[in-house]
Amino acid sequence: MATTEKPTLRDWVKVTPARELTVWASPDTPVKLKVPAGSPPRYVLGKLMECRTNEFFMRPVSLDLYLKKRTDFCQLFGMEISDEVLDVLIEAGFVQVRRPTPFSIWINIESLFAFLNESASANYWTRDRRLDYLTARDNIRERRGSMDGRELARK
Repeated sequence: MATTEKPTLRDWVKVTPARELTVWASPDTPVKLKVPAGSPPRYVLGKLMECRTNEFFMRPVSLDLYLKKRTDFCQLFGMEISDEVLDVLIEAGFVQVRRPTPFSIWINIESLFAFLNESASANYWTRDRRLDYLTARDNIRERRGSMDGRELARK
């Protein structure tokens, strides 16, 4: 299918032999991303861009498997949880991370999306999971409330 043809429903995302991923943000808007060797990315996030009054298109943003956690991480990705709640989810082990330095956290995006999908189930928050969450929350509050930065670094 040429880039100028409008896609059918099953053609919205395709990878060409030249390792280009064409993401159709709308029937009239194909966007090409370079795909690394291997399979195409599982998730493609996008930024909504206004093209006319009250009309938007999505500009895809490619992501690595791990993204650095920032203080506005949740807001940046439009998640309806606070960054403090994300800290608790990380502390409790619900979301996988890497800590390459003592003050740097890199969030596994697949783990985060898997958690968000799984926790949507009404049966997700079992007694044990609630206990893990509350314990992690209390641990974070205790560390933040009783230590300054240097004391926290020693812990």
